[in-house]
Amino acid sequence: MKKVIVYLTVFLLFAACEKDIEFKGDITEPLLVLNGFARPDSLLVFRLTASKFFLEEADSFATVKDANLRLYVDGTYKEDLQSQQNGYYFSSYRPQQGDVLSLEAEAAGFEPIVAETLLPVKAELIGVDTSITNVGEQYALAYTYDEEAQDYIIDTLGVYTNYQVSIILSFRDPLASADYYRVLVKQSYGEGDEYYEFYNFNIDNFYTAEMGDLFSLTENQNDYHIYSDELFNGKEVDMKLSFGTNSYYDYQRGFLGSSGSFQIQLQNLSPSYYLYLKTLSEYQNTMEFFAEPIQIFTNVRNGIGLFGAYSSHVIELEFESSSFEGVYTDK
Repeated sequence: MKKVIVYLTVFLLFAACEKDIEFKGDITEPLLVLNGFARPDSLLVFRLTASKFFLEEADSFATVKDANLRLYVDGTYKEDLQSQQNGYYFSSYRPQQGDVLSLEAEAAGFEPIVAETLLPVKAELIGVDTSITNVGEQYALAYTYDEEAQDYIIDTLGVYTNYQVSIILSFRDPLASADYYRVLVKQSYGEGDEYYEFYNFNIDNFYTAEMGDLFSLTENQNDYHIYSDELFNGKEVDMKLSFGTNSYYDYQRGFLGSSGSFQIQLQNLSPSYYLYLKTLSEYQNTMEFFAEPIQIFTNVRNGIGLFGAYSSHVIELEFESSSFEGVYTDK
């Protein structure tokens, strides 16, 4: 009988917790949300939307049309941006490395916003060293059920040859500034020139002649592979990354090719873009209920969003079917 009383008490406690709590705070007015990136020799494109109250159930954000957006380069007015559909605004200016870009935006019913970013100068790429190691084979099997034998028949269709690709990017970090890097690997599957982001790679180490292996001292693997030059400012750096890939030989049709071409990007990030990715990674990895809230970085004054910038070295690796040797081009 005592157990029944305990269970009933617990049930009533939980039942007492199930009630609606009226929100008694202030519903904030919507803010302008600006998002856009600057890249060398590429047109500037921005999207302008309105923020919404966190208790609203709408899945999408309202776009802001007929706003006035003004672009400044190194403090000098450049042009007004042109409005397009779905809240997009375009500039005819193609920024250059080293530009300080500022954007002012005004729209009826919103407080004016200002955002500024630096389009960084990319580090000097000294060399690219690529090595590919055969790490084993794996057979492609087909299983067919034989009714007469009452068993499965195994047929070997072909063989996958697995490879480990190691790449050393040697670059010289600029001395006069704090610099921020991101490494991206993308993969093309042989259908046109479209590349898709490839996540299954590792940054093995950062090496300098003066200090040796720096990897254990730098920011370890993170969601976006972003790094600061705090420990190698102004030095020549060998950065080693690695990933796996494979080729396939079909016993009936012959060689069917590799798993595609790869593109490696060594990006120099603006401080705003670096801080945005850093705080976003911390936010995504904070799962504890009682953890301190992580504020996502924004450089939009009086609003929300990000005006970021980056410059890139782009190295494309192509593998030949017979030797599977890699060659690179820096675009």
